[in-house]
Amino acid sequence: MSRKTCIAIINPITETRLEAWTRLELEQVKPRDVRLHVVAIAEGPCSIKSRADDCRAVSGLIARQGMAGPV
Repeated sequence: MSRKTCIAIINPITETRLEAWTRLELEQVKPRDVRLHVVAIAEGPCSIKSRADDCRAVSGLIARQGMAGPV
């Protein structure tokens, strides 16, 4: 069974969380008029507890995969 990379993002206006397995899925679930920020990328199922913890835990992985910043 292959492991997928889960992308978790936070809507900075409503502070709600969205999750997606690919960038294409991310584009489909995010509101078109809201810029969202990637806060976590983790192997396996998403289990996001808080933005601060996620940013600390996966900042290196996000940087290596080139997915940090606005989506």
